[in-house]
Amino acid sequence: MRTVDMATITARTRRSSTITLTGVPAFVDAGLTVGTDLQGDKPRLLVNLAAATAEGAQFESRLLKLAKIVD
Repeated sequence: MRTVDMATITARTRRSSTITLTGVPAFVDAGLTVGTDLQGDKPRLLVNLAAATAEGAQFESRLLKLAKIVD
């Protein structure tokens, strides 16, 4: 991923309404939609709402209550 520009990825996924998923928390900050992280020894779901809207995704409020929302 270091050789690929994040803007290129997000432009393509938003054009095709493809939800992005990553295991790298910094990529959620950089514009991908859903990611995972560890909080202590427990997994945590990250959701970038602006990216989700741009990709046409709508998540249930029950899921969003479990996630950390990233701006």
